[in-house]
Amino acid sequence: MDLNFCFFLITVLVINLTPGPAMLFVIQQSIHSGVKSGIQSALAVEIGVLFYVILTSFGLIIIFNHVPILYNIITILGILYLLYLAFLSWPRKIDGVNTTPQDKHRKPFIYGVFINLLNPKIGLFFLSLLPQFISPTAQPLWLYFLCYGLIFNLSGFIVNTLATLSANYLKSKTTNYGQWIHYISPLIFICIACIAITRLFS
Repeated sequence: MDLNFCFFLITVLVINLTPGPAMLFVIQQSIHSGVKSGIQSALAVEIGVLFYVILTSFGLIIIFNHVPILYNIITILGILYLLYLAFLSWPRKIDGVNTTPQDKHRKPFIYGVFINLLNPKIGLFFLSLLPQFISPTAQPLWLYFLCYGLIFNLSGFIVNTLATLSANYLKSKTTNYGQWIHYISPLIFICIACIAITRLFS
C-alpha cells in the first residue's frame, strides 16, 4: 500500500473522529429518537458531504473562489440553520415538566443533509486537503478526487454510526441523568454558530 495513501487514511480518521455539528446532530438524534434515527442521520450528513465531494471532483467548487459572495451566502444560511436546530432541540416546559421536542415528528434525514450542505468550508477543505495526497500526474485526476472523497465519506459514516451506537448504549446504562443533558446540544449549536459569525466578519 502506498505510504501517501496510508497518511491519507490516518488524516481522514483523525478528522472524522473530531466532534463537530454533524456528529453532535447524529448523537442527539440517537439519544432522543433511538438508534434507527441516529443511523439515518449519519447517512444524511454524509450525503451532504457527498455533494461537495462531487463538486470538488469535477472542479465546480472553484466557483467559490470566483464568486466569494456565494460562499458568504451559504455560510450565513448555515449559521441560521444551526440556530434553527438549537431552537428545535431546546427543551420545552409543559405543565412544569421539561421535555424535548419529539424527533419522530420531524424529518431528521433532511435536517442531517442540510447540516453539511450549508457548510461550504467542506468543499474548500477537500480542495485544499486532497491535492496533498494525490499526485498531479495521476490520471484521470477527477476519478482520484472522487475515490478519495468517497473514502472520506465512508469513514465519516462509520465513525458517526459508532457514535450513534455508543450514545444509545450510554443512555440505556444511565437511567438517572438529569434534564440538563438536553441543553447540551442546543447550546453547542449556538456556540458553533457564534464562532462562525465571528469568523465570517473577521
